Parts: sequence; C-alpha cells; structure tokens
Amino acid sequence: MIPIVTIPQSQVTSVNMSPCENYVMTYSATGDNPYTVWNFKMLEIIRTLPYGGDEDETTYQWSHNGNFIAKKFRTEIANDEKNTTKVKEGISVYSLPSMEMIARSDGQKKSITIGGIKDWMWVPGKNLIAYSCFFGTEELNDEDEAYEEKKSKLMDPKIGFISIPNRAVVQTFTFNDSLELRFYMHSKGKYLGVVNQQRGKKGSKNLNYSIEVFDLKTDSIPHQKIFYKKNVISFTGLYWDIKNDMLALHSLDRKEAS
Repeated sequence: MIPIVTIPQSQVTSVNMSPCENYVMTYSATGDNPYTVWNFKMLEIIRTLPYGGDEDETTYQWSHNGNFIAKKFRTEIANDEKNTTKVKEGISVYSLPSMEMIARSDGQKKSITIGGIKDWMWVPGKNLIAYSCFFGTEELNDEDEAYEEKKSKLMDPKIGFISIPNRAVVQTFTFNDSLELRFYMHSKGKYLGVVNQQRGKKGSKNLNYSIEVFDLKTDSIPHQKIFYKKNVISFTGLYWDIKNDMLALHSLDRKEAS
C-alpha cells in the first residue's frame, strides 16, 4: 500500500470521505474551527466550520452522492431585556463544491428550521432527509393533575421527509403519545422502519410498541403501522433483509402466563 495523498493538517482525529471521493472532512478537537472540508483531488481547503456545542466527529453526514453535507443544529438566542431565551433548531445543508448553504425560494441561503428535531438521517440513494420531532411530550407525567391540559398545549411527535436541494417537505406523519421514535434505515434506501415506543393507558406503567414502515420507493411515501402485541421489557432492534422485503424484530418480552 503506497500513500498517494497527504493532507497537511495536524492533530486530526477523524476523517470522513465523501461518497464521490472528491471531498473529505477532517475533524480536530482543538481550536475554534474543528471541521475542515477539503477538495481532496486539489488538496485545497474549501471551508472551515466552527464547533456548535455537543458536536463531535459524527455531526456532519454526507449525502449519498457527495453533493451535500449536513448537520443538525440547535441555537439559543438570549434576550437580556426580556430575560428570555429563544431556541432555533433544524438542519444546515451545505452544497458542494461551494460549501454554501442551500438557498430558499427567495434566494436566501439559510438553514432549514425544524422545531423540536431529535433524530435525522439521509436516505441512501436519494437526496432526501428523514427526521423526527419531539415537543416535550416525553417529559409529561400522566399522574400530574394538569396532565391533559399540559398535553393539549404541546404538538404531537412527528416524522417528516425533506427533499434536497429544493427544501420541499415531501411528507409528515404525526404520532400521538409517542415517547421515542427510533430509526432503522434499509441499507438500499427502500424502506425506513421506525420503532414507536408509546405511552400506555393512563395510570399504567406498561409501554406499547408499534413498527412504522415507510415505503421510500415511491414519491408519496406510503406508511404502514404494525402493532407489536408483546409485553415488552426492552426493544433491542429492527433488522432489514437486504435482498427481500422483510424485516426482523428483536425484543426482550415478559413470558405470558399459560
């Protein structure tokens, strides 16, 4: 094995090559700008990016073709006069080779605002982003006398899909009483499976589970719900069959009385 290129950068702890092999992002935990995007073939720095808080070498993710790189962000803006703090959340998507943010319809290059965003990922083989949103329902206590009132003031958890670079929201789906929405992407981008952990009946400590399956082969993204009728202690994972349209579920369940 013979080295063909040496990137002249010190204290690099992680390297993330674009799928097209034209660009590379390096990460160095030292300094105010730990992220550096290089033109790999020309060995030129395209852009450096600052540390945004609670970020690491996995923060930025390439699209399937290397035309875009994106990250989830959260910014708190303090208003000292009103003694309030405004939170802005969403996804920042940069276009290569310019490393400028993708533009809105009015031409302004800004991040995509998604309130309450929790998880996100690129869909393999498509410039499509899947994301989930939570607005505080997981922090509610159903034994609180004001539970129903507090719940009514919150928006329900959501799963959405955004097309890049036009920033169009392709679909959104709402899930009542969800405590967690855990993503499991098919390796070829054919399906997205989501383990939906839901609050049980009021006063019950048991949790309910369902599997939400999204068909990513069509633009309309059809959705199917599979009820998981087991007394689950813990849900370990969902596994896709690569060659066939099948999935497997792994959970630890309580044994039912015979």
